[in-house]
Amino acid sequence: RALSDRLASGLRKTSDTDVLKLKVVLVGPPRAGKTSLVRRHVLGAFDDAYRATLGTNVYKWTGPIDVGARRVRVGMTVWDVAGESRASEALLDLHLVGAQGVLAVCDVTDPASAADLAPWTSAAARIAGDVPVHVLLNKGDLGPRDDALLAGIEAGRTRVAPCYVTSAKTGDNVAAA
Repeated sequence: RALSDRLASGLRKTSDTDVLKLKVVLVGPPRAGKTSLVRRHVLGAFDDAYRATLGTNVYKWTGPIDVGARRVRVGMTVWDVAGESRASEALLDLHLVGAQGVLAVCDVTDPASAADLAPWTSAAARIAGDVPVHVLLNKGDLGPRDDALLAGIEAGRTRVAPCYVTSAKTGDNVAAA
């Protein structure tokens, strides 16, 4: 409910249509599948080939969502931040400024990946403030490891963030997240 209220406060009226502009930032360690997740959601595509993100890729998605009892048109920019950006705190800070949401992504087959989320979620809280954070435990189609799943859930619990086991390959929970 608080999220719906926060989103509703950002609505702009364009003729008879409510339009919501959002900036969402994907953060997390390298090889967690951030680019694959955003490509699945925005482009409806998946590619098995790994290509490291250099810097940041910005994607745009437009579509309807429900905010409270209203259907709203959303214009969302999704910032896919390179996994190595943590090394450059100033660069990460720039990406997080003005974010209305953060998706913290880890690899649910690798417990070290989930353990690496803490610096990312801390930076999000410090720079973006009290914005919604969701933890995406990606690569669920590969069979989650119990220790990685628990580490990811713990990362979400410390930030009181919803957790989703996602699969960029199959699309499971990508739109929900």
